[in-house]
Amino acid sequence: MNKHRSWKAVGAAIAAVGFGLIFLGVFFSCYVAGITAPFAIIMFLGVPCVIAGFIIPRWDNIEPENEYAAGAKLENFFDDPIDNPAWDQVEMRIRKMMDMEEEHVLLSLQQAFKGISFIQAASAGDGYDLQLGIEEAGNTKLVSKLCTEKEIYDAFRKFYDQAEVDGVEQFSPVEISRKTYTAGEGKPPIWIQPIIEDASMYDLDFFHFTDMLDWSRQGDDDAVLEPLVAFLATYGDKGE
Repeated sequence: MNKHRSWKAVGAAIAAVGFGLIFLGVFFSCYVAGITAPFAIIMFLGVPCVIAGFIIPRWDNIEPENEYAAGAKLENFFDDPIDNPAWDQVEMRIRKMMDMEEEHVLLSLQQAFKGISFIQAASAGDGYDLQLGIEEAGNTKLVSKLCTEKEIYDAFRKFYDQAEVDGVEQFSPVEISRKTYTAGEGKPPIWIQPIIEDASMYDLDFFHFTDMLDWSRQGDDDAVLEPLVAFLATYGDKGE
């Protein structure tokens, strides 16, 4: 059991105790002895227990779980990026990607400790397209493989824990070797940087963008395009 799960269990137990104290205080006050000092104290003791029960599971996020996770960044399409993510957060984003056809998930490291700078995945027909960023002579070579659900979880877990992925030789190169792109303040997400640089995109990238269109406003082309234009305008005409 990883330590994040352990803190979740501790938090749940403390919250349960808190709710129990509040229930006992209210029950005895209302149906047995009326509101008296002892039962009021019991109720008030339950409140901080409940609060602590919700706060404690977040303690694990203060420090990364391993040396490779320090400086890692977790990104997906519909949520804010997470720096130094806990594995539970990575797992949750993977599940979301699997539940939403238009979603993707990207986990990048501050440096390519073992030759892989990032791993990303998205739905692809009956399986999932898993892509790795392989660092070679200052360039990032993108390689891809069609995977099952279990293979996606296993690959992300190994990359998160050990900065590597099994069976890299089974991945096929994607047509273009891309330059090295890194996450950072004021920079577009890694998956957008090569699109801006190369002025071209893959099918997977295209569908990420089309999902931003506001189809509820059909009949007004400008209104349909507005969310996508606003998103792209955030990053200017050229990557940093």
